[in-house]
Amino acid sequence: MKKLLLLLIHFGCGTAAMSQDSAPFASHLLFSVGPALPLGSFSSTSFDREYPAFADVGTFIQLNYTQSLKPHIALGATAGYRRNPFLEEEFAAPGDELVQELKSKPWQTGYVLADVQVQAPLGRNGMAFIRGSAGGAFIRAASLQVQTPYGTISRSSDKRVTPTFGATTGLKGEQNRIVIGIETSLLFMRPSLEVKNQQGATDQFHQPMNSANFSLSVGYRL
Repeated sequence: MKKLLLLLIHFGCGTAAMSQDSAPFASHLLFSVGPALPLGSFSSTSFDREYPAFADVGTFIQLNYTQSLKPHIALGATAGYRRNPFLEEEFAAPGDELVQELKSKPWQTGYVLADVQVQAPLGRNGMAFIRGSAGGAFIRAASLQVQTPYGTISRSSDKRVTPTFGATTGLKGEQNRIVIGIETSLLFMRPSLEVKNQQGATDQFHQPMNSANFSLSVGYRL
């Protein structure tokens, strides 16, 4: 009887030790903020292009949730907002006598993505990861109104929903359930936009709105 009792106590202690060593798969909730750099034709200021975007470096914020399924695989979701001002000084040089007044509204993007993440542990509390994402975005195109001595030059806005893809790489570390990280990400989208020209007719064109984003993240292990 004593031997059986000792065996059960030994087994129980061993099971408890194993449970402490193998923590359950973690879920993280992260808030990120940083600059959004327009890429390619999204930053074009060339009047040789049809409706150049004149997008400036802006800001983006996003909320990301990940749930690890295995030590090296996680699934998640991301919701974010990106804002890129219109480059007014590139469209009309300061001091231009023909420009009496210039008003613009920025490029704005709200997006929701589903994520698949491949991750590798760094020490006891760190992690490196690569994340691929796909989903949709709601676009509000930039608008412009210029008052000149000869009349008003305007460029209308447009609202669209478009497929969106993302790729992210980063590092994050955890201490007392608080998570700190850094990320570099790319967002890819190409909405079809409609703009009214000066004659009142509607022109349609495809505008790539890709950007490189850099962010600091803070979050919590749930």
